[in-house]
Amino acid sequence: RFASHGGYMLQGQELKAVQNVILKNGALNAAIVGQPAYKIAELAGFSVPETTKILIGEVTVVDESEPFAHEKLSPTLAMYRAKDFEEAVEKAEKLVAMGGIGHTSCLYTDQDNQPERVAYFGQMMKTARILINTPASQ
Repeated sequence: RFASHGGYMLQGQELKAVQNVILKNGALNAAIVGQPAYKIAELAGFSVPETTKILIGEVTVVDESEPFAHEKLSPTLAMYRAKDFEEAVEKAEKLVAMGGIGHTSCLYTDQDNQPERVAYFGQMMKTARILINTPASQ
């Protein structure tokens, strides 16, 4: 599904390779900032189509040790799974606290049939902008 929109799901060694280029000596690797996805893949030692818009890494760790949990300033995006809505919000809270307090959070939900999700998300996120059903890369 992501591929039809230019997303590339990283697999196995690709995921590890991109994790290794996101950070350099514990800080954001300046070489990836503003670069297209295919260039970041090249830096990581593999190739993707030049039409690739974003590299997506499915990860589980929500702390400083996970490169995908950091702000990356590049078309690289973490994907986390959660058992339910509350766990998903909890993970989002941790990510915001780690590096994005005051920035932006976003939620895609059925706001007509589950307005309580919007209210709960709004209460829990410590960000200046809370986007509902609107594109964002957070």
